[in-house]
Amino acid sequence: MTAQPSSSLAYGTQFSAGSISCPGIGSVVCTVAVTFAPTQPGLMQDAVLVKDASGNLLRTIEVYGVGQASRVNLIPGSTSALASVSTHLTGGMAVDAQGNVYFTQDTNTVLKQTPSGTVTVVAGGGTNASATYSGSPTGVQLAQPAGLAIDGAGNLYIADSNNYVVRMIDSASGTLITVAGNGTSGYSGDGGAATSATLKGPTGVAVDVSGNLYISDYVADVIREVGTSGTISTFAGTGTLGYTGDGGAATNARLNRPTGIAIDSQGNFYIADNRNSAIRKVASGIITTIAGNGTAGFSGDGGAAVNAQLNLPSGMALDSTANLYFNDAGNSRMRSISVTTGNIITVAGGGITPIWTLSVSNQVPSTQVNLYGLTGLAIDPAGNLYAASTSGSLNSMFKVTISSSAMDFSATALNQATAAQSVTLWNSGNATLNITPPIAVGGTNSADFTAQTTCGTSVSAGQTCSTSVTFVTAAAAAQAGTLTFTDNANNAANPAATQVVTLNGTVGTPVHVFIDSPGPLLTPFIGNATFSGWAVGGTTAGVTSVALYIDGAPIGTTTNTISRADVCAVYPAQIGCPLVGWSFSVDTTKLTSGPHQVEAVATSTAGLHGSAVTAFYVANWNAGLDPIHIAIDSPSANASFSGTAYFGGWALDDVAAISNVAIAVDGSAMGNAVFGGNRGDVCTIFTNRLG
Repeated sequence: MTAQPSSSLAYGTQFSAGSISCPGIGSVVCTVAVTFAPTQPGLMQDAVLVKDASGNLLRTIEVYGVGQASRVNLIPGSTSALASVSTHLTGGMAVDAQGNVYFTQDTNTVLKQTPSGTVTVVAGGGTNASATYSGSPTGVQLAQPAGLAIDGAGNLYIADSNNYVVRMIDSASGTLITVAGNGTSGYSGDGGAATSATLKGPTGVAVDVSGNLYISDYVADVIREVGTSGTISTFAGTGTLGYTGDGGAATNARLNRPTGIAIDSQGNFYIADNRNSAIRKVASGIITTIAGNGTAGFSGDGGAAVNAQLNLPSGMALDSTANLYFNDAGNSRMRSISVTTGNIITVAGGGITPIWTLSVSNQVPSTQVNLYGLTGLAIDPAGNLYAASTSGSLNSMFKVTISSSAMDFSATALNQATAAQSVTLWNSGNATLNITPPIAVGGTNSADFTAQTTCGTSVSAGQTCSTSVTFVTAAAAAQAGTLTFTDNANNAANPAATQVVTLNGTVGTPVHVFIDSPGPLLTPFIGNATFSGWAVGGTTAGVTSVALYIDGAPIGTTTNTISRADVCAVYPAQIGCPLVGWSFSVDTTKLTSGPHQVEAVATSTAGLHGSAVTAFYVANWNAGLDPIHIAIDSPSANASFSGTAYFGGWALDDVAAISNVAIAVDGSAMGNAVFGGNRGDVCTIFTNRLG
C-alpha cells in the first residue's frame, strides 16, 4: 500500500465509523472502528466502503446488528397516498435505510421517491436489453421489471422478468450489471455460474445478511439461490407445480407460482406460494406451511395463521424484528403474522373508501380503504408499510403509518351514543413495552368521547391490547379529541414516545345511495348495460362522486347529473337536488355468464361514504361458457326396459328459468318432459338459480 485509503458508511443512520487506520506500507491490516447505536428494534444493516486515494472501491464490508426495543403498531394505522401517485401500474417495491422508496412500473423503469417526494428514474428507459449489458442503469432496456431488493450496502437488485435475468445497481460505482440469467428462458445451470444459468420468470428477489441472493421463479415454480461466489443452485421447489413436501427437504417440495420472498437475520426463508394460497417457510432446509389451511378464502384473523384462509398471497416483506407482512391479493387486504405468536391479523384493506381518492394529506384508517389489485410491498426502518393498488387506469401508491390512527364518528344523532370503535396496540418490537397511564382522551371536546382499554402498564413483545371509544354530544358542531398512548417505544426515555389517535365526531345525516338498475336478479344483461341510481349527502353536504365496483373490482366513477324529483321529495333540502341521479355504462361482454355483484360507493363533500350492493345476471354467450346444466337420473347406464319406461332428471339455467325439456331416443323426438318437479337436492348445490 502506497497511500492511505479512505472509508465511509453506505448509510450511516444506525452505525457510525471512525477513520480507517492502515499502519505501514505494502500488505498491511487496516482497521475501522464501527459503533452500533440503534434507534429501532431488530435487524439494522450498513456497509463500510473502503476506497483508494483515487476514489476507486477496494472493499465493501457489510455490517449488521440487532437492536433491542419495543415498537408500537396501531391497527388500523393511517393510510395516505404517496406523492408519486401515477396512472401507471406499479410492481415491485423496496425501501432503503434512508427512507427512499424504489418501485417498478409498466413503463419498464425503476423509479425512486425520496422522503421529500422527489421522483427520479434510476433504471430503464434505454435501448440495450442484452443480458451482458454493463453500464449506466438508465441505458438498459428492462422488460416487465418485477421484484426489487436492497442489501446492506445499498445495492439494488431488479428482477428483469421478461429479459429472464436479475440485474444489480452497484451503490458505490453506480454501474448496472447482470448477476443471474443469460437472457434465455429456461430452468438450468445449477452448480455453475449464475450468469450462465437460465431463468423462466424471475419475479421476487431477496438478499440475506451474508449477501446471498434469492430469486423466486414464478414460471419454473422454484426458488434459486446465488451464493456470494456467484454460483447458482435450487433452494426450494422441484420445477413441477403442486403442493407437496411439508416436513421434508425444500428441494423435494412442490410450489405453485411462488411470488414474494423474504429472509430474516436467522436465515428463515418465507415464500408466498401464490396459487396454493399459502405461506411456506424454509428453516435449515426443511419446508413447512405457516399460513393458509389449503383452501382459498378469507378467515382466521386473530388466530393461528396456519388455520387461516388466504387467497393468492403475493408481495411480502419482513419488518426489522421479523414480523411477516404480505399482500393477500385475492382478498384485497394486507395481513401480518407475528413472529412471536404466529397469529395473523389484517393491517389494511377490507373497507369501502377507494384508495385512489386519497391524497398525501388526506389520511384514512387503513382498514377502511379498498385495496383491490394489491401489488408490491415494502417496509421502512420505522415499520411503516408501502404498497400499490391497481385496476386499469385507477392506480395508486400508498403508505400505512403505524404510529397514528383515526376514528371518525360521522353522521351522529344529537345526544345519542355511537357504537364503539376500537384500535389495537401491537408491540411489534423485541422487548417489553412499558405504558405510562392513564390512556385518556384529551383535546378541545374530550368530554364527548369515552375510552375503555384492556391495556395495562406493559405489553410483552408480540402481544396486543385494545382501546375502544364511543362518542355522544349535545352540540351540533363538529367535535374533536385525541386518544394518546405514552410509552417507551423505540427505547424512548425522556420525553417518552407517544402515539396519537385522532378523534372526530360530527352531527348530521349519513350519505344515502341506491341502485335502481340492475334490479335484484331480474332479466339478464347482454352487451352494453346502463347501471343507474341516486345518491344524497345531506342538507349541508353534496355528493362529489359515486364509485362503482363489480365483484369487488373498481370499474370507474360517475357523478350526479340526472334530475330525480322523486328522491328529493323523500329527502327534502338535500344539497344538489334535483340533480341527485347517476348512471354508468358497462360493457358486460367482458364478464362471464352468470351472477355478479355491483356496489356503488358515494362520497360526500364532508368526506362521508355510503354504499349499496345488488346482484345481477349476465347472459354473455361469447364467454365460451354454457350456462345450462342438465342431467339424466333414470334410466341408469345399461338398464333394460320392456313396456312403459320412466325417464327422469333435472335441468337449470344460470341466467334464466328453464321453459322446456325435449326428449329424444336414438335421435327421434319422443315429446316434451313434464317439467317443474321439486329437486331440493339439486338446488342446494346450484344456489340462487331461477326456478
